[in-house]
Amino acid sequence: MTPHKARVLDSYVSAKILAGPSASAASRPAAEALRGDARYQRLRARLAAAGLLEPAGWSYAWRVALLAALFAAAFAVLCSAPAAPLRLAALAVIGFALVQGGFLSHEAMHGAISRRPAVIQAIGQTFDTVLVGLAFSYFRRSHELHHFHCNEIGLDPDTQSSLWSVAERPALEKRGLGALATRHQAVLIPLLAPLWGLQLKWDSMAYVARNLQKTRVDQLALLLHAALWFGVLPWFVGFGAALVDYLGWLAVASVYMFLVIPINHVARAHHAEGADVPFLDQQVSSTRNIRSSPRLDFFFMGQNSHIEHHLFPQIPASRLRLARPIVRELCREQGLPYVESGFREAFTEVFARLKHLGRLAPRGQGARAQLPLSEALRRTGRSP
Repeated sequence: MTPHKARVLDSYVSAKILAGPSASAASRPAAEALRGDARYQRLRARLAAAGLLEPAGWSYAWRVALLAALFAAAFAVLCSAPAAPLRLAALAVIGFALVQGGFLSHEAMHGAISRRPAVIQAIGQTFDTVLVGLAFSYFRRSHELHHFHCNEIGLDPDTQSSLWSVAERPALEKRGLGALATRHQAVLIPLLAPLWGLQLKWDSMAYVARNLQKTRVDQLALLLHAALWFGVLPWFVGFGAALVDYLGWLAVASVYMFLVIPINHVARAHHAEGADVPFLDQQVSSTRNIRSSPRLDFFFMGQNSHIEHHLFPQIPASRLRLARPIVRELCREQGLPYVESGFREAFTEVFARLKHLGRLAPRGQGARAQLPLSEALRRTGRSP
């Protein structure tokens, strides 16, 4: 984690976060501006009239039960020290179930399941912290910043990395190992995708360690996570086998996340830190949808309707596809760039962007590394 990202996560008071634990008095002007945005309020009224904005708690109950049952069954299989084929199948089921469970935590965080804080905490801490080992408080803080500062360089945690670059400015500013990694990121990122979960856990643990007072529930839940995976499982199969199993399901989960998360925002518009862009414009220009089908909706857990999710994160995932035609119509009325791509087309755009940014990364003491940043950005013909 970069030092700047750590400071943003720990102490930055945002003037844009409008909901959640990180909302503050500083965001009142942004809230007033959104209330005064006739376009956004007209869209909100259309979605409310269609009954899409209310929580859908009972519609999630079967998914919670199914994922809990899948995890319990696969974990029991691992405890039986099965033969390799069954063991691999159990690891795949756990990886799949825990990513889906993580998205349940995500839905709970946004109030799509319930608006009651106790319910949000119970779902988030159970699926994110106890089962996955990713502190829910860390995820919630990071994700709030992402939503309200979407693709905003310097403030969206999802755009910040010491190794990779998703926009021109970070690519041009990279030095040393970061510049080397960025130059080859189109190859390295997919190769290292199975390790993504480890990096997220490291960031999560670092956040908890820096914020002990406000992460006490997470600390208890992380102890339960450690007891489950490094206490219960080793009792049956030994520590070495348990560690291999842990890394195995985490690799499956990491690859799954790699397929469904970066595609939503990479190769879309980026904004300078603190840019005064209306909420509606920032969310639509920074996000893309993946064309909807029953299989893709299930695979993406509804997040392939990502424009709708960013505009109204409280909409339950099962209703996002119903919101598409309403949002698409308003965007066309207002001349906003509603981007809807096929899965393969979107991935092609993402990797073309990663390659382009790799070519911008400084090489030693070459001429490009010596260019002033403003001049280098001007030559790319793009915004930060």
